[in-house]
Amino acid sequence: MIREILQYKHPILQSKSEVVIFPLDGNIKRLIQDLLDTVSSIDDNAVGLSAPQIGELKQVFVFRKLYNQNLYDSRKNKTKKNTNIWEVVINPIITYKSDEMSTMLEGCLSINKGSIFGEVTRPKIIHIEYFNKRGKQKKIIAKNFMSHVIQHEIDHLNGILFLDYIKDFSKLYTIKDLEQNDTKAKFR
Repeated sequence: MIREILQYKHPILQSKSEVVIFPLDGNIKRLIQDLLDTVSSIDDNAVGLSAPQIGELKQVFVFRKLYNQNLYDSRKNKTKKNTNIWEVVINPIITYKSDEMSTMLEGCLSINKGSIFGEVTRPKIIHIEYFNKRGKQKKIIAKNFMSHVIQHEIDHLNGILFLDYIKDFSKLYTIKDLEQNDTKAKFR
């Protein structure tokens, strides 16, 4: 079922999520399907959605595995190259963060419906452990853009929005701003 995406200032978006217990019950299975239905209904630019964004304080999110975007499956020792495939992440833990940082523009479906962007600096490489919807433990290494996506979604599970990283709100951009000044759209 397609659900409404909560918007900035909603108290659920500022709350910590609960750990999910296995085996998954019907409510969590419906939540996962609702996340997939909701994010798939938006557009091709959506790359992730967390349970708190649709009003559920559970440690679950989905992200789009993008072609050649430096998503590394440490169990299979190869880079995944699946286009438009959604990965379900349950109870994620970041086990490693690189000292090397990267700064990229981030947006959020819970902030003005995804039309506001700001530069966020995060570790360039992370390792995470999590469970998929079948209860299988997984480990991945995410780099560059995918590192930002996954950290952004994990932040949602902890009640943190990308705006919490912005020190100067005059440096927030709309899509129109980015189209008019292409230099702001470049990632560093």
